[in-house]
Amino acid sequence: MKMPKIFIRKVIIGAVLIALSAAVTLALKEWLDTQNPEYALPILTVSCNGTPLSSESNNGSTPGNEPKSLLRAGYEWNFFTTIERRTPPVTAEDLPLQPTTISASVPISLTFSKEPSSVQVWRAEGRHGQDFLELTNVDPCNFSAPSSVGTYIYRVRAEWTGRGYIQYFFCVTTQ
Repeated sequence: MKMPKIFIRKVIIGAVLIALSAAVTLALKEWLDTQNPEYALPILTVSCNGTPLSSESNNGSTPGNEPKSLLRAGYEWNFFTTIERRTPPVTAEDLPLQPTTISASVPISLTFSKEPSSVQVWRAEGRHGQDFLELTNVDPCNFSAPSSVGTYIYRVRAEWTGRGYIQYFFCVTTQ
């Protein structure tokens, strides 16, 4: 009869140690994520006709504020114990975006490193887009570039239930 008591005691001690290590791991991850929230956020990949645009920078801008073709411009993200907020660093007119040249009407797809609960996409004409119009496709993650030649800025807002939202911008020139 002593053997089952020792076995049960070992199982309980093992379960407590596993729960304790899980709690320490979660606390450590929370601490690391809140120290640099930019690295904990989901990443957006924009592909035009299967070719990805240059990747976004993690801090929303590049060294020396060099233009990029994809920019994470603002977010509100809920960690376990804190909420991090970052509003867009610049207005849509002043975005440091370098357009990527693509063919007219090519398919554009949005892929996230973590699947969002909702995605909205707007498009404005010109490098300093002011009048954004929402794309009302059935699937906002898969749409076509405009058939008209020109430069277009896209604004993407993705939301994750219980976590928050992120806003991205990217720019293309169709020919």
